[in-house]
Amino acid sequence: MLRVRSFSEAAKRIAPSGRTWNEILIEQQQEIVEQKQRSRGFSR
Repeated sequence: MLRVRSFSEAAKRIAPSGRTWNEILIEQQQEIVEQKQRSRGFSR
């Protein structure tokens, strides 16, 4: 069995150069919510 700890000592975390997937998905979700809110205004 391999231990993760032995690998993690040499591992480095590299920051992404652009937007992360999480940032992109959050932005898309916010756009969907805004679209739903705008469409509700016309239906009333």
